[in-house]
Amino acid sequence: MAMNPPIQTSSRIIHAFIWMVIVGVFVSACGSTGSTAGVSAVTTPTVSPAQGAGFTSSVLANGQVDALPPGTLFANILSISQPASSSIPAHSHVAIFIYEASGIQALAIQGQTSLTMQAGSAAFLPNHVTHTHSNPGSSTNLWYVIGIRPRGVVTTPPNLTTTPLYSTPDLPAFVPGAYSEVLRLATLQPGGRSPAHKHSGLEVILVLDGTLTLHSLGQAPQTMTAGQGAYVLPNTPLQVLNTGGTVGTYLAFLAWPVGQPFQTNVSQAP
Repeated sequence: MAMNPPIQTSSRIIHAFIWMVIVGVFVSACGSTGSTAGVSAVTTPTVSPAQGAGFTSSVLANGQVDALPPGTLFANILSISQPASSSIPAHSHVAIFIYEASGIQALAIQGQTSLTMQAGSAAFLPNHVTHTHSNPGSSTNLWYVIGIRPRGVVTTPPNLTTTPLYSTPDLPAFVPGAYSEVLRLATLQPGGRSPAHKHSGLEVILVLDGTLTLHSLGQAPQTMTAGQGAYVLPNTPLQVLNTGGTVGTYLAFLAWPVGQPFQTNVSQAP
């Protein structure tokens, strides 16, 4: 009997300790679910509409001219279908780019090794170099001629049938001097856009596939599909958007004064 009180006291202590543990666990659990103190908020970076997305661009061909042709100038893109096993006689003209849209072509430039062009390839022809075009294939090929030309001057060989694809109006006077020229192929994924940017020279666009919309400062948006084109004057902010549901591609021909920047990205979408 003398040992009973200590046993009862120990029992009460043990029960009190158990309740303290239970209460502590409950308070801790409530605190962990009911409070966000000390937890850093997760933020999503804001993407500027001026930034490019789903856009790639590559150089097909480039070159340089000592000067642009004299007179009133415009830029255009001509299409030529050349029958199989045929040749266009030797001739020369102002500097141009040739883009092989389909088939095959043998381009022979005087004093140089003949160049075999496959579909999707391009070449630069400098001012007034003598050359010939041959189609060694078994079917008709299709190629585009792209360049800046003087108004009223014939720059294609006689008896050669060409189909105009796109032409600019007469262009403002260009800065005198040497010019760099390039032909690029750009690809835009659905919903993609080029970076907002400007060039130091003229840009001419021809859509190959898809539906694209050109935004340029001071102009209404221009939506284009395959075979349609547009131009942008020097130092004008622009951006090209894919507004169709498929991948879009386009050719971009540019000519800018040697020594000036090719492209400058801008912080605001036009």
